[in-house]
Amino acid sequence: MNPVGHPRERAVPVMRHPIATADRLENQRDARQDFQKQIEAAPGVSPLATPAIEPIVALRAALYHARKRHSPSERIMPNPVPEPNCITFDCYGTLVQWHAALRRAVRAVLAGRHGGSDWVESQIAEQVDLLRALSMTRQQQQPYCDYKTVLRSSLDEIMIRQGLSPRPEDGETLLSFLREIPPHPEVPATLQRLREHFRLAIISNSDDDLIAGTVAAIGVPIDFVVTAEQARAYKPDHRLFAHAHAVIGVAAEQTIHVGMGQVTDLKVCHEMGIRAVWIDRLGETLNPDWAPEATLPDLTALPDLLASHV
Repeated sequence: MNPVGHPRERAVPVMRHPIATADRLENQRDARQDFQKQIEAAPGVSPLATPAIEPIVALRAALYHARKRHSPSERIMPNPVPEPNCITFDCYGTLVQWHAALRRAVRAVLAGRHGGSDWVESQIAEQVDLLRALSMTRQQQQPYCDYKTVLRSSLDEIMIRQGLSPRPEDGETLLSFLREIPPHPEVPATLQRLREHFRLAIISNSDDDLIAGTVAAIGVPIDFVVTAEQARAYKPDHRLFAHAHAVIGVAAEQTIHVGMGQVTDLKVCHEMGIRAVWIDRLGETLNPDWAPEATLPDLTALPDLLASHV
């Protein structure tokens, strides 16, 4: 167990929750006759080709089509998809209110400088976007640099662009807002439901000490918390995911990753063959090259989705 994870005292049970096997899907056929006739009329159907359909229904339909029997002598026999051993999550934005925390932090830093009270919300948002962009650029530079230093140096660059002299206390003010970020409202209950059937892990572009308070604030034990500091690599570098899978003791195909970032989560999952669920909290336009298995606006429906999808 890594130092910022929360060990579980009980053994992880074999998942007994109803899963979307071929038999179960066939048993549901009577309730979905009209829908399945559409599926048979369009053999190439997939969840991605039916964006207007509820994600759970679309996933069930795709699985049904992939496994249904055509005749006694002809069947589609895909390689079996392993039941997920662990659900991995991005943390900042996906589980916790990262964007709001960044806005509060940047607002506090600028308020302490000359003319800070004159900043309007749209200007604060611009500086937050710049902070995120600068941080992502610095994360990919070599040699590896810890996330707290990445944030401080990115903030210094912003201050210089605004004609202000960087100060050490500005960086500390920024970090003080990011050490204990509250979860999104639906997250604790959702994770509590999921941990009845799955191990849970966080894979985050963060430092162990910086994220520890935020993980604790979620209020639900997390089995593994794997950070960029541990892997010495940031997403979308594959090494962070590979390190996480080694720590958890799973192969990529034994996991489902849930994340909000397109470049940092979906792109990596596409390249590494990891099943992904995209949490689109901001109403973004999806890059079709990195299309996930499903898209949700938040985590509320995730337990039902996974129970039907696996």
